[in-house]
Parts: sequence; structure tokens; C-alpha cells
Amino acid sequence: MSGPDATPQISAAHSIVDHEQLGAYIRARYDLGADAYCELIHRGMNDVYKVRDGDTLIACRVWRTEWRSFDDVEYELGFLEHLDKANIRVANVIRTKTDQPYFAVNAPEGPRAVALFSWANGGKFGDKPSVEAAFQIGAQFARMHAEGAHYKPTRTRRTNLLSDYIDNLPHLKKLVSDRPKDVALYERIAATLYEAVQAIADRDLPFGPGHGDFHFNNVHVDSSGDITLLDFDNSGEDYFIQDIACFVWANAYGKFDNKYAQDFLDGYASERPLTRDELDLLPLFLLAKEFRLISGFAKNVNQIGHFPLRFRSLNWFADSLCDRATALGLI
Repeated sequence: MSGPDATPQISAAHSIVDHEQLGAYIRARYDLGADAYCELIHRGMNDVYKVRDGDTLIACRVWRTEWRSFDDVEYELGFLEHLDKANIRVANVIRTKTDQPYFAVNAPEGPRAVALFSWANGGKFGDKPSVEAAFQIGAQFARMHAEGAHYKPTRTRRTNLLSDYIDNLPHLKKLVSDRPKDVALYERIAATLYEAVQAIADRDLPFGPGHGDFHFNNVHVDSSGDITLLDFDNSGEDYFIQDIACFVWANAYGKFDNKYAQDFLDGYASERPLTRDELDLLPLFLLAKEFRLISGFAKNVNQIGHFPLRFRSLNWFADSLCDRATALGLI
């Protein structure tokens, strides 16, 4: 049998919402001109659109279904508004005409949250890095942590959970199922990493709301040197040193000179000196960040594809994780 009647129905894991219809929904809900136009600029864990309203640029994020709960979205947007009121420069949420921080649309795969954000001026730090900017970014990051301590939402959010190391392991093993040595390596690292991070639970490490995924693409620097922090999608309560480790790790991952990571750390310490425990544990949290990235990628590969591996290969991750875990005595 052939023809349309024999065509099987298939569901969508991650659709591209129609930009014209999305633009119409946005115009109806926000104080924008009738000619405001919406265009897709980035696909990833979420989708990002550029909204042009005359000479004004606005960022729009469409969250992926089931990637973040609506409670998670509200936590992030509330955190941004809290930081903005505390004069921490962020890409802040823009509220609707009815004073809502976001709205939702029904896509083929399910409901998706939509929000608008102020446009971050300048360009990504990674496009034009400098030691001066790295220092100032670190200092602003420390001020963000200090102000975040006063953020008291109705629902808290714990990010980068200890359980992630074990929960994501089956997905990682499936991703590298044709690489038996990698499977054995990741099983060992997941178990020992879980134990090592669990063992520090009783330590008095600085802890509180933070960014959750800070790297050289999530901060903009303009021509005046003003810094804007953006993309707080993974924001939540965590060890501050784990938050700091994201930037330090990404510096090496992106093949940047280590001086930028050091100046970031120096800038941070100018506002809040790191404790001895934090400095001692930084290598552990660099390992944790790397394992979370590759295992989280494996968990979401059928929504985002292999694009996140454009910088490094599976060989690189296996070698790097092995080296880090060995240096820590975990394997």
C-alpha cells in the first residue's frame, strides 16, 4: 500500500516554532511596534530569536519542552530581576503588557515557555578576550554571588545535582557504546566522582544562587568596557566554586590562554577572596564540570544533535577526563 494513507505519524522531539507566528504572539503581548520582526539566530538546548522593533534589538528565548519546568523558568527570571535591581548588569527579562515574566506556546512536542530579554550590547568576551576584561568579569561575577545571597524566591532551585553523575551515566554509555574502553572509564569516573563530591558535603563551602553555566560566550563586553552577564538558564543554588569552575574550565576547553582564567580568578578574589578549601577543590570541580558536560550532552543528543562536539571530539573528552581523574587519584 502506498500514498498518504500509508504515511506513518511521527512525533517531534524538538521543533522549530514558526518565526512569523511567534512574532505575532510577541507583538500581541508586548509593547512593540506593528512591524516588530522575529528571526531565529541560534538553536541549542533552547532556541534564541532576535526581535527587531525599529532600531531596538531584543532577545527572545523559547525553552525546549521538558528541558526546564515552568518553576525553573520563574526562578531564573526572578533571579535576573533581583540582580538588575541590585545594579548587576544582566540581560534582564522584559515583562509583558500584563506584567508577566513569560508566556507559553503549545508546540508539536508540548508546551514551551517564551520570554524576552534586554539585548546585551557589545560582543562575546570570547570573540575579543583581554586580561583587563577578564579581571572585571571576575569581579562582577563575585558581586553577583554576593547579591544572589539576598535572593529569596518562593521556590528554590538546586542546580548541578550530585545525582547527575549517576543519572546521566546510562545515556553516556549509550553514546559511546562502540567504545568499550570509554564505557569502562566513565563507569569508574561516575562512581568515584559521586563519592568525592559527596564527601565534601560537610565542609563549609560558600553556597548560594549563581549562574550555573558561565563561560566566554555568556558574557558581553562593549566598547566602554561595560560587562553584561547573560543566559542564566542553569541558574540555581550551588557551591560558588563550582560556578567559578565553569569559566575556568571553558577557558581551557576553548583553547584560550590560561592568563584569562587567572585574571578572572584574580578579579573574583578582589571582591571575595576564595577560601583555602575552595582553592584546593577547584581541580575536582573542573573534573565535575567536564563530566557533566559530556554526560549531559549524551542525555540530550537526540534533541540537539552532535553540534556541541564541534570544539572537541569524543577522543578528547575520554583523554581529558582520564587525565583529570588520574591527577586527583580518583582512578
